Amino acid sequence: LSKEERQQQVQHRHQYDGTFSTEYQLKRKDGEIIWVRDTSTITYDKEKNIVHIDGVLEDITEKRAMQAELDHIHQLVLQAKQEWEATVDSLPQLICLLDNTRQILRCNRASERWGFGQVEQVKGKNICDVLTGFEHIDGQNIRQLFYDKWENLAAGEAFAFEIVNHQTQQYATIQVQPIAQTTYYHAIEQSSYAVVIIHDTTTSKQLEQTLRQMNLELEKRVQERTAELEQTNLLLQKEINQREMIALELEQALQEEKELNAFKARFGTLVSHEFRTPLAIIQTSVDIIERYNHQITDERRQELTHNIRTQIKHLTKLLDDIYMVSRAETVGIDMTRDWVHLRTFIDQIVNGLSQLAHADRQFIYTNHIDQDIKAYIDRRLIHQMITNLVSNAIKYSKAGTSITLNTYHQDHDFIIEVSDEGIGIPIEAQEHLFDVFYRASNVTEIGGTGIGLAIVKLAVDLHQGHITFTSEPNQGTTFKVKIPLGKES
Repeated sequence: LSKEERQQQVQHRHQYDGTFSTEYQLKRKDGEIIWVRDTSTITYDKEKNIVHIDGVLEDITEKRAMQAELDHIHQLVLQAKQEWEATVDSLPQLICLLDNTRQILRCNRASERWGFGQVEQVKGKNICDVLTGFEHIDGQNIRQLFYDKWENLAAGEAFAFEIVNHQTQQYATIQVQPIAQTTYYHAIEQSSYAVVIIHDTTTSKQLEQTLRQMNLELEKRVQERTAELEQTNLLLQKEINQREMIALELEQALQEEKELNAFKARFGTLVSHEFRTPLAIIQTSVDIIERYNHQITDERRQELTHNIRTQIKHLTKLLDDIYMVSRAETVGIDMTRDWVHLRTFIDQIVNGLSQLAHADRQFIYTNHIDQDIKAYIDRRLIHQMITNLVSNAIKYSKAGTSITLNTYHQDHDFIIEVSDEGIGIPIEAQEHLFDVFYRASNVTEIGGTGIGLAIVKLAVDLHQGHITFTSEPNQGTTFKVKIPLGKES
């Protein structure tokens, strides 16, 4: 201490009689300032002069530092407590701290806003008494509900339920949360046991009811509007269907008119070529016979007569073909079926056509893979089908080429394949190949009616068969016909 400070301490001790204690700072030799506690006993003589002083100095620097820290912490705790209480008091929820008998130990100031009274009035009351006027939303007694659930808190199980005051139309949700208990808490008679948080749900319930009512009204309106829209849609759909039907009918009519015009054009071409030429030959032969009857020889007369008969047969076949196609499209064709040995039947047809092929130095090769196939067919239709396929192969192939006819059995069908090395079928003509009177662009210079393949298709369809073909221009064509072997009905 400095001289002045020492003098102050001596003067200070004169004020006491006996032992006293004081705290002050000292400066150590190393310059560090420390706090000490000075506990002294003073001895006086008869004149009250100090004889001597017995004292103990204790270094309390660390204690003073710890105390200062504790004081600071205590101040922070008080501040936090005040802030927390202010925060909790500002909450709209009623928050209560209960003991194990359901008595309120503490609560926030929301009790006043809820109409339960001031905080000091609510303290000490049973939570169930505070909630007088409320009952469980399902009608259960709140006191009984607390009693039934209370023991579960000891196991750490929280619970919650909804309450309502029917008189005030106030709704709320109660949450009860257990507080972890310690030995220290159990030693205190009124230890905190649970926290009760009561939320006012009146506004949300009212909004919920309003929303429910609005939903009902909206649903009703939607149903009414939906019914109106459905009725309108039905009328629109009916109108659309009618218009689509009319459009379809018009489209079909236009297509039929187009097909009819094309048919007329093809038929006109047929009449112009296929009828005029035979009639001209007949007319010429008749004129020669009438005009030069006495001058021509019998041999020449027989030749002219033969020409007339040949052209009449040609016209008769042409008319028969047209009649068959026409009848098939109108009233249908009656079929006469019987069991036919296909190999013998087909060989007879090919033999009849061989002379026509030989005239153009063409060759027909027949290949029967199966020795003996019997089929239940209409002889006339199948005969005409094979004749037309082979005749076309001869007609549209060059001299010196070959025509191949294969037959074989596959499952419940017999197959006929006719292949040639002819001019082939143009791509654009293939989809119309079986139309009546239709002729491809590459055969206009070759005689024909455009009926042959239509009759082939007719014969196949009447036998419930199937026909396909492959063709390459100038590479030839192969027709494949599949006909059910059939059975007697």
